[in-house]
Amino acid sequence: MTNAASSYNIALGTSALNSATQTYSIGIGYQALYSASYGQDNIGVGNNTLNNTQSNYNIAIGESSLRYLTNAVSNISIGYNSQATAAQRWTHINLYATRWWFCHENS
Repeated sequence: MTNAASSYNIALGTSALNSATQTYSIGIGYQALYSASYGQDNIGVGNNTLNNTQSNYNIAIGESSLRYLTNAVSNISIGYNSQATAAQRWTHINLYATRWWFCHENS
């Protein structure tokens, strides 16, 4: 995290929150919230999550999840590349998986 205008953030990973102007945000993973500007209360876990966001109150979990999200509020996206190209979203929940596995054991 190199931007002095950011405050109260947590960055873990190479270039996480690198040039971001965020407050109260968490970026975990390579370039998580990398160039995120004008936002607050965002959480990105995974490489390139919320990479270019200008948004508030979003959660992205999984590589490239919500990568190009701009002008959006209150989104949750979980899974590899989920909603990576979404631009403007308000209050959406998206789950993406290439395979779903469920296991039930009878006793």
